[in-house]
Amino acid sequence: MKSLEKLLAFAFIAVLFTAALAQEPRPSGPSKPTQSEFFSSQVAMVLVAQQEPTAIFALTLGAKKPLPTGSTIQVEFENPTRPDTPFIVAGGVQNGKVVAQSPPFEGIHNRTSYLTRTKVFGADQQLLSVHDQWIWFEMPQVMRQAYATKIID
Repeated sequence: MKSLEKLLAFAFIAVLFTAALAQEPRPSGPSKPTQSEFFSSQVAMVLVAQQEPTAIFALTLGAKKPLPTGSTIQVEFENPTRPDTPFIVAGGVQNGKVVAQSPPFEGIHNRTSYLTRTKVFGADQQLLSVHDQWIWFEMPQVMRQAYATKIID
């Protein structure tokens, strides 16, 4: 019986360790452009509103090679107020670029990175590629009076 308890405890610890390794650490500091099979990040930023208490994420990717015929693009922006429910928008390549933005949201954490994930699906809806880009947001206290966006420390 003792050996079964030890085995179960070991299995539980192994599962926890595996889950911890699977979670990518959230980076800090300015956004760094990333590369994937189809894209190269060009712009990744937060746009804050001056008159409204909202912000949006903006992303521009340069196409590195043509997408397969019949493929589609889906861009997921992390939702600052509900991280388990990302904003999902359709994308497309125009003039060699993918330009996407999230819907407006209220409230963003200062000095925090947010994940944007661009997925390419084939004509058969099979996932072909994923392009991850972190977007860093930081606004000094002195600038906050000029914007209505809710910034959370």
